[in-house]
Amino acid sequence: MPAVGRNDPCPCGSGRKYKNCCMRRHELEESQQRGGGMLEKALLVELQQFALDERFARDLDASFQVYWGGAYDPAGLQVLDRASALRWLEWHVLDYRLESQRRRPIELFREGPGQELPEEYREVLDVWTDATMGLYRVERIQPPVLTLYDPLREVGDVTVEDAVMARAARPGDLLIARTYELGGVRRMTPSSLLLPGDFETGLVEYVRNAYRNYASERSQATWEKFLRAHGHIFIAYMMSYRADALRPLLGPGTRFHDPLAARDRLRAFTRERQEEREEELRREYAAEHGEPLGTRTASGLLVLPHQEEEAATDKEEPKRPTILLPGRDD
Repeated sequence: MPAVGRNDPCPCGSGRKYKNCCMRRHELEESQQRGGGMLEKALLVELQQFALDERFARDLDASFQVYWGGAYDPAGLQVLDRASALRWLEWHVLDYRLESQRRRPIELFREGPGQELPEEYREVLDVWTDATMGLYRVERIQPPVLTLYDPLREVGDVTVEDAVMARAARPGDLLIARTYELGGVRRMTPSSLLLPGDFETGLVEYVRNAYRNYASERSQATWEKFLRAHGHIFIAYMMSYRADALRPLLGPGTRFHDPLAARDRLRAFTRERQEEREEELRREYAAEHGEPLGTRTASGLLVLPHQEEEAATDKEEPKRPTILLPGRDD
């Protein structure tokens, strides 16, 4: 975005000065994109490039649908803001099990190209392989250290070192974050999402309910196993109807990124692409048969002219695509 002065009107259109509106959120997003140590940043880029290889294309598309909770055109990645795209890609690299391999990209990389990396890189790979997403409440801040409380496991005094987040967060805020310990210091990966504390009650209830469902079918269930398998459940909650009432607390004019804005862009892009394909189909049909393709039934299906009479009796409601996300609709 173009450079905006601290005292200029905020580009979100709120009428407030930039420094009193979106500046902190923009600074956090930009710092996260640059963030992390040089070693961790370089390693994450290596992992992303590995996961984006053509041989994993089908897995990448499937991961995209699961994370965003819908049936979206994968080309919609181009309309996502950078923060949302990188957050999904980090989850894909570190958590998603490839359908073709039943392994995570980080596991395949660690056993393949990762073996050729220097020891300090392999150490980071080791701790990232075991790291899981989690939910934390910010209790105290003494830059660069944040003291957090884990409301899911009910564990306090979790200390994390992150200079970027220590500047952006305030006591009472929530963090959806993947933490890991390296060299005796606990850190966070760049995918961390800062939220208002108002989201805590709903998020905790939603995720705990999902964990109960998960544990009821597994005698050896643990929070670590659950969150490694379903780390996307936090973003699933953010995109569910349960979070709708709190959406005004996010996005323009606030300190907080709004992940639903990315979903809205995906919906619009997918709808536009679908309409373009349907228009192309109509043109091709008309050119070949000399008559228009037809009309759309109540169920959303395109029918040919000779099928219109039958379609008039079609009263069936269209079926929605189903993505199974634990706890999403419970």
